[in-house]
Amino acid sequence: GPLDEGEGMPGGGTGFHIVFLVDNSRSMAMGDVAGAKNRSHAVFGAIDAFLELLVGMPGVLVSLVLCNDSTQEQVVRAPADAALRKLIAGIRDRTVPRFGGKYAPALVALRGLAKDEVTIGVLLSDGRPGDNKAASEEVMRKIRKELGARCMLHTISFGPEASGANAQCLQSLARIGGGTYQSNQKLDAA
Repeated sequence: GPLDEGEGMPGGGTGFHIVFLVDNSRSMAMGDVAGAKNRSHAVFGAIDAFLELLVGMPGVLVSLVLCNDSTQEQVVRAPADAALRKLIAGIRDRTVPRFGGKYAPALVALRGLAKDEVTIGVLLSDGRPGDNKAASEEVMRKIRKELGARCMLHTISFGPEASGANAQCLQSLARIGGGTYQSNQKLDAA
C-alpha cells in the first residue's frame, strides 16, 4: 500500500520536500512517447531518473500523488532511497491511467503536503487539463501568496500533444509557481 509519513527532517524543517504530481488521466495511456510503453510510463521513467540523482542526499523527502478527477497520495514524505525507487516502480506497474485530468485538485494536494521545509512540486502531464485553467492558476496564486518561495511548482509535459495551447496551462502554472516549464521531448534531446 501507500507509504506513510517518513521520518522528520533533521534539524526540524530544513531540507527539501519534492512532491511529484503525476497526471493519471486516460490520455496518459497513449503510447506516443519514444522509448516508453505510454505517456504514464515515460513520466515514471523521468521520476526514477530524478530519484537516482537524489538517493543518499540528506534532508530530501519525496511524495507522489496520482491525479485525475481526484487525487491519491501514493507516497507521503519518504526518504529518497533505493527502497523508494522500488516502491515507485511498483506503483508504475499497477497504475492504470483513467478518467479525466484536473490540475486544481493536484495543486490542493501539493498545498496539503507542504510543511516547514521548502516544498518543490513537479507536475508531470500531457498538458490537457479537464478543469478550468483560471481555477488552477488561482489555486497556485493562493499557495504562493501564503507560502511564498517555500512552495514552488515546476511542470514537465509529455507526449506530442503537449505543445501550443496544451502547453500554455503548464507554462502559466510554472510561471505563477516560481518554477520552470520543460517539454520531455526537449529533455530527451538534451
